[in-house]
Parts: sequence; C-alpha cells; structure tokens
Amino acid sequence: MSMSNIESIKSNLRPFVGTKKIKAFPMTWGQYCELRGIPVTQDGNPTLTHQTLGYLVEYPDAEHRNDSRFDGYVSWSPAKVFVESYQPAETEQDLIKIEIRRVEAEMERLQNRVNAEIPHSDHQLVKIQISTMQTYLQVLYARFFNLSTVDVTPNK
Repeated sequence: MSMSNIESIKSNLRPFVGTKKIKAFPMTWGQYCELRGIPVTQDGNPTLTHQTLGYLVEYPDAEHRNDSRFDGYVSWSPAKVFVESYQPAETEQDLIKIEIRRVEAEMERLQNRVNAEIPHSDHQLVKIQISTMQTYLQVLYARFFNLSTVDVTPNK
C-alpha cells in the first residue's frame, strides 16, 4: 500500500476505542495562552478566539512533561470536544455513572444485532448476554441510588 494513496489509507482505517484518565480545569483559550506564556493565535483554527471556552488538560505523562509547574503533559481542549470525550470521574458515583452509560450503549449495540437477524447459533447467546447485562445494570442503578441518598453530614 502506497502511503501517498490517501483513498487506500482511508478505506483501511479501523475503529478503536481508548480511555485516558486525565485532570482538567475550565479556562478560555486566551487564559490558557496567558498561563503557558504563548501568543494567543488561532492555532490553525479560524473559529478559535481569546474567549473560546475550553479546558486545560493534564495528561499523566511525566516523561513528556511540557510545563515544569505541572506533573504531566499539559494541553488545551475546546469545550465541545472535551465534553464529548470526557466525563467526571472523581467520586464512586461518577464512576458508576460512566459504567451505566457504557453498559447501556453495549446493550443497545447487542439488541441491534438481535434485531438484524444474526446467525441462529449466536442469537440465543446474545439474548442471554443482554439479559445478564440487564441484571448488572439494575445493580448499578441501585448502587447509584444508594450513594445519592446516603447522608454524609457528620454526627454532632
């Protein structure tokens, strides 16, 4: 395959899913540039302005640290991209919410396979998998509810 043949490359792109645990702080592009001591430019993006909302993002990559004031690699992400890519993961409740979303999406994907008339040999197994996941999802919902109703005020 010739690297200059973009159509060949595009037709051979394959889907991947990745997860990164990062730290982030909301700030505008202008604030980020000021903090990092870099000029406020459009960075190749004509819609990027000083007031563009986003997040300072710190990746846990000490080896490629690019600002001595932080522990990892620091960059900036526009708010829309950030919100589509990351979810809060600070508390147990946050982590359960992430897992609920993941399980719901996987159950939907599997249900679409059942509805699309998958081979009979796999059909029953997928239905069992969905049923098992429904039970798991109910446990997650119960845990989420229990954590949201726990009284965390100190005893007097």
